[in-house]
Amino acid sequence: MSWQEFGLAVEAWDQSERIYWERTRILFKRTLEPHLNKGANVSAKDMIPLPWDGPIRVMSREEIDEDIKRKEEAWRASRRS
Repeated sequence: MSWQEFGLAVEAWDQSERIYWERTRILFKRTLEPHLNKGANVSAKDMIPLPWDGPIRVMSREEIDEDIKRKEEAWRASRRS
């Protein structure tokens, strides 16, 4: 599998996860609707906020490098235990 194919596979998996969570959110809203006050206008997004609902924060190259370094250190520390 090439890196491009791997990237496409990850994107496809991410999309399937989003579809799953969107379905869960709608089902949750539909389940609660009979128990809400009459005239209550609550959206599914208000009930279960998901990471992709808000603005996407783009990390700088320095932030990415720091994040990778922090995660590598945590991984190494967990291997010593």
